[in-house]
Amino acid sequence: MMGQSISTGATLALLLFLCYPALAQQPQQTVRGQVLDQQSLHPISGVQLLLVDEEGLQYQTTSDSLGHFMLTVPIGRYQLQARHLAYQPQQLPELLVYASRLPALRLLLVARQEVLQVVTVTAGQGADLPATAASIPFTVEQLQRTPTTFWDPARFVATAPGVTTVNDQANHISVRGLPPWAVQWRLQGVSILNPNHLANAGTLQDRAAPAGGGVNILSGQLLANSRFWQGYVPPGYGGALGGIFDMQLRPGIRHKAHHTLQASLLGLDAATEGPLGKGGASYIVNYRYSTVGLLGDLGVDFGGESIRFQDLSFHVATPLKVGGQLSVWGMGGLSANQLRPLEDPASWERERDALSVDYTGTMGALGSSLELPLSGRISLQASLAYSLREDTRQEVLTLSPGGTPDFQAEDDLKEHLYSGRLLVQGGSALLQWQLGVEGEWLNSSGAASSPLPTPQQYWAATQRQQLLAPFGSLRWQLHRDWTLSSGLRAAHWSAADALLLLPRLVVDWQATQQLQLWLQLSREAQPLPTPLQLAQASLSPAERAHAPVQSLSASLGQRLALSEQLVFSTEAFIHRLSHIPSLTGSSTYHALNLLDESLLLPLEAQGRASSSGLTAQLRQQFRRGYFYRLNGSLLYTRHEVGGEQQRLRYDPGWSAALVWGKEWKKQRPSAVRRLGVFGRSSLRGGHRLPGIDEAASQQRMRSQWNYASQEQLPAYASLDIRLSHIREKTNYTRTWSLDLQNLLARENIAGYYYDRLLQEVKPLNQMGLIPVLAYRVEF
Repeated sequence: MMGQSISTGATLALLLFLCYPALAQQPQQTVRGQVLDQQSLHPISGVQLLLVDEEGLQYQTTSDSLGHFMLTVPIGRYQLQARHLAYQPQQLPELLVYASRLPALRLLLVARQEVLQVVTVTAGQGADLPATAASIPFTVEQLQRTPTTFWDPARFVATAPGVTTVNDQANHISVRGLPPWAVQWRLQGVSILNPNHLANAGTLQDRAAPAGGGVNILSGQLLANSRFWQGYVPPGYGGALGGIFDMQLRPGIRHKAHHTLQASLLGLDAATEGPLGKGGASYIVNYRYSTVGLLGDLGVDFGGESIRFQDLSFHVATPLKVGGQLSVWGMGGLSANQLRPLEDPASWERERDALSVDYTGTMGALGSSLELPLSGRISLQASLAYSLREDTRQEVLTLSPGGTPDFQAEDDLKEHLYSGRLLVQGGSALLQWQLGVEGEWLNSSGAASSPLPTPQQYWAATQRQQLLAPFGSLRWQLHRDWTLSSGLRAAHWSAADALLLLPRLVVDWQATQQLQLWLQLSREAQPLPTPLQLAQASLSPAERAHAPVQSLSASLGQRLALSEQLVFSTEAFIHRLSHIPSLTGSSTYHALNLLDESLLLPLEAQGRASSSGLTAQLRQQFRRGYFYRLNGSLLYTRHEVGGEQQRLRYDPGWSAALVWGKEWKKQRPSAVRRLGVFGRSSLRGGHRLPGIDEAASQQRMRSQWNYASQEQLPAYASLDIRLSHIREKTNYTRTWSLDLQNLLARENIAGYYYDRLLQEVKPLNQMGLIPVLAYRVEF
């Protein structure tokens, strides 16, 4: 018996010894993070953190005295839960743990009153971001897996409820029928100038637009969890009628160096991050150069057109000994577009074949941010930034081979923006408060002219404008199921000499554990974008329309949790807009119908408009290998001036979108492989444009709109697909991906233009089938 026991024990020991290397090689990653009080930013100790994988297996740890936590788990998809007796439970339903890296998590917990209501967070949520607001959170992992976003937040948001893309050549979006210039970009809480390459991409006149472009300059690899506000924005933000991109930067990995290399049709990416010294500071840097430019250097011909861009972005974060963090960040980008006539005039079939265009764009931003806990439950947040943008474009059209130019146009725009934001917040479980102030100083100059065929100066002006906007808010826990959030923002714009009081109100009712209802009321205002202001500034004072466009908004929404991962939400909204610069007697020539055009006629801020509609979305979180988001919207808009009414240009009437994905995982002792198929389909009614006056276009050698008429473009439809293969080993991740934009090669029409070679009106098509193959390695 004893011999048999010894033999059995030896056999078990031998089996364990043989299996141990395989078990030890199973790819794992350490999930790190810190838990803070949302109001005071003080660390919270004793928080129970639970990671649940797709099979239900649980891993648990507890935060230490500084709020830090560490937990080593196998790589894969998890749900993270954070619980503490003094705080509301928080849940992150989608957390992907990579083998190569995992940036430190930052959890902000809200003090609770009596009952435990689980707060589901899909992106970073601060004290000034009510959970009931019409916001669209997004993570870097969502940007990566969604087809044809190319790490661009605007392309990701383009299929959200109530949002439509303007032209899939670029990332311009329309929110609830409002123009793309009604969208604002913010980084670390402060506003910055248009952070996009090739601002002229996707516009009807190929001129720089104020809030979009071909691709975002800021690499998504630097982003932390962020969000897009549409309709309602909290009192701490403002100055946008349509929506606000609230982009947040993540710190670099603090415990070891990490590197990323990526090559694709859009660009070559190289990123590095890691610790700085021994005090917990970190850095992250990303550089990108367009491979389209590389192919051009190798002599590849793109039909006479050359497209180039490059950018650099960085973030340095330093934790402070008293708590909080000080960071310095920056970004810069150069882009150029060059078109030359085809060498053989016999091959000219359209105006573009005889056209010469030179466009250059420069954008840069530099800023610093501070988070600092103060005494008690009070904290301070501050950000300062400087951003600049320059866009120049020259166009020459020669219709006779070897002859003199028949048409010339020149555009130039320069902007310099200084912006700052200071916020102090505090409170208790029953009442939270905020006080702060925002300031901006914008110096801009530009000109638009046409030397040929008849010398004409459209506009030339220089302008300085300041904004000062103090704000405050209160959030009451009226009852265990009722919350009231109110706020006031006072904004003064120097150019218009206008002081406006902009109140906000949100009532939230947690009717049941599964059902949440809310009502939102707000007033907002936004000045005209810089090109439109400069065009108006060139007119006489009596002819200018400088007053900010104003909006009164209301929305009623509900969120119903059908299961732990499946949520159905709806929202009804209405916006009443006033003080819209409009041409007397024309219901289509006004500021809300413009993208890259200029308001060259004397206008009056007398136009009124409305936008009302209903959105619905069914969202399945990524669980057990699949996810989907299905949404639909109904929209009705109208603009009125002088008794005449017309629908707004970017009103499609209806829209629908489906984003989905399926992932298969194959696990081996030393590696994990994931094969993914992801799709995105978009359907919507056509946008609306005025007709083209052919006689006037022929005379002026440029497309001239007939603002007495309006026609709706054909419906838009697109299907995008992404195929990915990910292989992960310890401290190493490799990804192959293929994005197919407009898989069915549908010819969607973006608008019409007067072709000066053919002397007739022709359609302007959006993108055809675009395949983008990418290889990415992280180590």
